[in-house]
Amino acid sequence: MTEYAIETVNLTKEFTRKTPISKPNVGLACSVNEGHGERFLVLDEVNLGVKPGELFGLMGPNGAGKTTLIKILCTILAPTRGEALVNGFNVECESKRVKSQIGAVLDFDHGWYGRLTGRQNLRFYADLSLVPGGEVRHRLNNVLELTEMSQKADDWYQKLSTGERRRLDIARAILPDPSILLLDEPTLGIDVASAHKLRGFIRDELCRKEGKTVLFTTHNMDEAEELCDKVAIIDHGKIVACDQPTGIMQLIQPTAYLEIEALNITDRTISEIEVMEGVTELSVIDKSGNRMRLRAGVISPDVVGPRICRGIIEAGGDILLMNRHLPSLEESFLRLTGESEA
Repeated sequence: MTEYAIETVNLTKEFTRKTPISKPNVGLACSVNEGHGERFLVLDEVNLGVKPGELFGLMGPNGAGKTTLIKILCTILAPTRGEALVNGFNVECESKRVKSQIGAVLDFDHGWYGRLTGRQNLRFYADLSLVPGGEVRHRLNNVLELTEMSQKADDWYQKLSTGERRRLDIARAILPDPSILLLDEPTLGIDVASAHKLRGFIRDELCRKEGKTVLFTTHNMDEAEELCDKVAIIDHGKIVACDQPTGIMQLIQPTAYLEIEALNITDRTISEIEVMEGVTELSVIDKSGNRMRLRAGVISPDVVGPRICRGIIEAGGDILLMNRHLPSLEESFLRLTGESEA
């Protein structure tokens, strides 16, 4: 039995794209096209392990393969090669068992009936999910309370706000009481306040209180940094980094930025700092009279910082202030995926 709630082993997914081929015109006849298959990789030997109760974020540019991975775990798509396991069950040959383990939020606003209330919609999905008849009422009340939708449960679905509809998506996903939740951009399209509440619900109620394993995709760097126990970054179908958010931020160079404000810094001192071992970049971000503020990218701030300060002081300068900043998760994401070079 695997130690992971979700595990993929060399998971690969290929699609076939039909490319039209034009034939020469015959007289006045239109050109005739025939398609031939062009195969392309969406997932390229993806290896992931999500532990039980973990809140795991999957980040990547558009088209990186995030939604494809989620759909394979939901048994909607079959992998081309490799394995995907959910609570130890294989998504291909044990799909029924897999479906009993998961709840998913995929296509937003999909599958709801506008002229039914939220409660009526959920009752319908309780029947589809084979929730025992004697438990339906209790389960409905429970998921509505968990998602803070009890007061809106008897409003028509079409009258609900975007954030309220998103909460119903999650209520539907947890209705059968699955141990694993797969959420594809759960806060997409909702306002800042609603997104903040929804993130708190996912972290505090679903993970910490209910003990559920959550794998979710996001483009929101702050969201991943705030919520995740672990983050994987996927680009062109490959996992390029997988670690805790702080670990991801330290993977790139420089590992930190130092902002130094000082008096009487000469051009010669700046030149000497630029070539110091461990300094990867240096820029003057403000200058006023004999006061100057520098921004230095460094690999080992605890070692390089004192070295820079000593160099400034020995050259006759006076240190007023020094601050240290780690690169943000957004900076790490852009550098790891090459998007910052675009």
